[in-house]
Order: sequence, then C-alpha cells, then structure tokens
Amino acid sequence: MRKHSLYSYSWDLPGNGAIDIARLRAELDKLGVEGLTLAASYHAGKFISLRQGGRVMFPEDGTVYFMPRLERYGKLKPLVSTEVARRHDPFAALARDGRIPVDAWMVVNHNYRLGSAHPECTVRNLWGDPYLYSLCPSHPDVQRYAHALCLDVAEQGHVRAISIESSGFLTYAHGFHHEFQQVEMTPWIDAILGLCFCDHCVAGAKRQSIDAERLKERLKRALFLYLQSNATATPEMSTAWLLGDLVFDDDLRAMLRWRCDATTAQVASIRGAMPRHVELSVIATCQRPHATAFIEGMDLHRLASVADVIELPLYQPSAGQAEADAFDAVRRIGGGNARVRAILRPGPPDMTSASQLEDAVTRLTLQGVTEYAFYNYGMLRARDLRAISTIAGRKS
Repeated sequence: MRKHSLYSYSWDLPGNGAIDIARLRAELDKLGVEGLTLAASYHAGKFISLRQGGRVMFPEDGTVYFMPRLERYGKLKPLVSTEVARRHDPFAALARDGRIPVDAWMVVNHNYRLGSAHPECTVRNLWGDPYLYSLCPSHPDVQRYAHALCLDVAEQGHVRAISIESSGFLTYAHGFHHEFQQVEMTPWIDAILGLCFCDHCVAGAKRQSIDAERLKERLKRALFLYLQSNATATPEMSTAWLLGDLVFDDDLRAMLRWRCDATTAQVASIRGAMPRHVELSVIATCQRPHATAFIEGMDLHRLASVADVIELPLYQPSAGQAEADAFDAVRRIGGGNARVRAILRPGPPDMTSASQLEDAVTRLTLQGVTEYAFYNYGMLRARDLRAISTIAGRKS
C-alpha cells in the first residue's frame, strides 16, 4: 500500500488569518493525500503562489514558522517569521485540531541571516572567504543550533516526524541571489569551490591525519591554472577530472569521507536525543543525481543506519531519469533500517504531464518505493494537483 504526502508552506494553507483546517482536510482528502510536510525553518525565496491567485511571495530569510523556546539555544538563535506572528503557530494549530498529520520540514545550514550575523560560523573556501548563506556543520555553535532546532520542534508534541534538509555542507551552486560568473561551471569547479577550510574543518581533518592546508594550496593552484588557461572542459570531461582526483589524491578523498562522517555523527546525535515516537527523515541532497551527495558530506548508506527515513528528491526531467537516479540511490543505501521516500515535482521544471508522473511512480514502485511526497502544494497548477489525485487514488 502506497503512502502519499504533500510539501507546503504555511502561507499557502487556506484561511484568512487562522488556518481553515476543515477546508484543508477536505482538499487533502480530495487529493488522496494523508498529511503535510510543512516548512518549519526556511531560507529566502521568490515564489509564485497559485493558492493565492498568483501572488509573488518573498519568505523572510532564515526564519522559523513555529514558536521556539529560545532558552535552549546558544549563540545562534532562530528568528520567528512575521507569518507566524500574523497567523499564529501553524504546527500548534494543526496539532490541536488533530485531523491532519504534520511533519516539520527543517532547513538547517542554509541560513544567510545567521551566516551574515555570524560569519565565523560559515563555510570558508580555498581563499578563506565566507559563504554567508552556508553555516558550517563542523562548527560547534552550528552543531548546537541544529541540535536545538530539531529537538525544539520534536519535543513540542506537534509533529509526527522531522525532515531535515541541508544538514551537511552546501554545494557551491545553491541558488544564492544574483549568482553569476562568466566561466563555464563544471562538476570539478563546483566540488572544489564547495569545500570548507575553516579552522574547525582543518582541525577535524588533521585529527584524521589529513593535511588540509596542503590540499587547499594544491587545489587553489589547480583551479587558478585552469581559469588562467584557454581550456574549457565539458561536463563529462570535468566529471572525469574529479574522478581522477578522487582516486589519486589521498587527502581529497579522505577529506570528503571525513565530512561524511561528521554529518552522519550529527544526524545520529539528533536522532538519539529526539523522542522515539517522532521520526527523523533526512533529505540527503537536492542536487542531481544522488550519487554526488558525498560532495555535501552525505553518505546515503551510513545515514540510513541512523535515520528513520531517507527522502530522495528525484528532481529529474523524465520518468526514466528519475528511475535511474532512484535505482542508484537505493543501491547506495543498501538496505539498512531506514525507509525510502521519493519526492516528486508533478509540474515544471520536472514532470510535464500526468502520464509522465504516473509513469515515474509506476517505475519507482517496481523498485520497492512505497512512500511518496509531492512538491509543492502552493506552486502546483490545478492540473498537476489532479495528477496527484489520480495517482494517490490508486494506492497500490
């Protein structure tokens, strides 16, 4: 029996002020969806909300959509969004009513507001420049913040699960505003520029006998020489460069493994401290394909040993590519205790028709996937919601 849920933002839920829960439950029943995965901590954005007639929404950067208990946080503290101030805590309201199961969607380390206020807590690239949108998961204050944030939501008793996104290291290309360059970006460049050489990462690597300083200088020179040359590598060639570096550069390979170990330890610590009845889901990456999750410090196999669910955003332009990405991700997960949940986008920029979405679900179900989440309630056209209804109406 398949299970279906829907990702959403609180501002897209029906109601003027307070959430119209009866109407929302009726809409979910019409779609055949059991529950919601609702943003509880999120970054900035610019979204067209179809649930609000096409309004352009600008969510506040780095804010939370629940009422936090600030006394449990350290230097890094969450900021409550004005959306919560206007409509009250949506998680508390839905929990009091009890008709709609809710999971909390937590964006952790992607936080420009906190990064700009505390640049010492952010990722530092080859030159020591901070990525203010990217909190470094090896920094003790960031670890404390992530831990407190997840436990705060889990212990308030309003959700059945927490789904954490960006709990590792962000990729270099991560949608920062006006992100621009006049060189062709490649997987090799993106991987190099996504590495962190802050004091905490360098010290952590050193404890594993990794010479991070030497690695930094070596990569800096390699990138400099490439950018000064007339050469232009294709994505396929650049991927081969990265593969060659991973085979022959012991420090780079060990550094990437150490980052995976650090992220897994943090997720395990959060899961161990959470109430057992609240599940922990991990979104290992929002990039494609999942095989590159290691660049973000995400080891699918080890994460599956410490989390309850691994969520796979299969953001691919065809059913066949979604199937292939899922095949490899499930292979890397390799069994373990965690369940697998596929996240699909029924409309652009991914699936372009109901038949394509149905084909993707059929292919994934044959691979053993039984849990599906659809993204995103507020952005989907009526035809895309009808496609969800058609699929969810066929529970097996």
